[in-house]
Amino acid sequence: MIKQLRALARYLTHWVEQGRPSLLWLCRSSRRMNAAFVLRHKRELADVSRDDEFQYVTIEGKIFVWPGRSSIEALAEFLSELLQKQHPHHYDASLTPIEATDTVLDVGACEGAFSAFAAEKGAKVISIEPSRFMSRVIKRLFELRGLPPSQIVNCLLGESERELPFKDDHDKPGSSGPVEEASEFSYPVPMLTLDDFVGQYLPGGLTYIKCDAEGWDSYILRSGREAIIRYKPKIAITTYHNSEDYRIIAGFLSPLGYTCRGKGLLYFPHQGEYRTLMLHASHRSRI
Repeated sequence: MIKQLRALARYLTHWVEQGRPSLLWLCRSSRRMNAAFVLRHKRELADVSRDDEFQYVTIEGKIFVWPGRSSIEALAEFLSELLQKQHPHHYDASLTPIEATDTVLDVGACEGAFSAFAAEKGAKVISIEPSRFMSRVIKRLFELRGLPPSQIVNCLLGESERELPFKDDHDKPGSSGPVEEASEFSYPVPMLTLDDFVGQYLPGGLTYIKCDAEGWDSYILRSGREAIIRYKPKIAITTYHNSEDYRIIAGFLSPLGYTCRGKGLLYFPHQGEYRTLMLHASHRSRI
């Protein structure tokens, strides 16, 4: 506890540059909200149906799809973030609301729940998901929801154009990702900069970027400088993966005319530090 209090004191000395997140997030942490969500939906999470490939769960009248070999508890965490508006990891916030007129780029779509959420609000959605298997999960979800087929692009975004070997983990989808060396279990996935991606797939532009890229977030965003200057999209992006992510991303966006706000507090015991969980940003011309 003393170590955690010291970490909080250090964090507060940099509170302004960390986006001024409310200290109420200490009481409304991801862990607490996830636990409350699981308890509230215990019956639905236990009522899982399966086929040869997927698991199916219905919560709050909506069906969700998950890999058949993966723990349903992992899906519950994603759904907690999506379905609880007061969750610190919720994207559809006051500075970055999803609107029917939006063209949404879902970077790190995973199981597609956020993509479907945005599509049901009337937005046009492009899902970036490098995993071929998780792309099938997204397609199945959209089929079951009766939504128009999602545009899914199997690629990675990053600071340069190249090709990387990618490996699926059917047991732990969150562990799927690029690997150092190609093998019989991997397959090549192209990496594009955000600017190149927008040029190829979004010639009409975009109005919303949602990004949770497991630590690649700041690299991805900075690779889209020209598109961000031109289209001024709303941006909801995770900043907890690396210690400096919030400072780097806010430092990139602020000179481009963005208002940035931090949301959520996450404690990392091994590093002995608190980090801002998310950054929400909107161009000042849109506020």
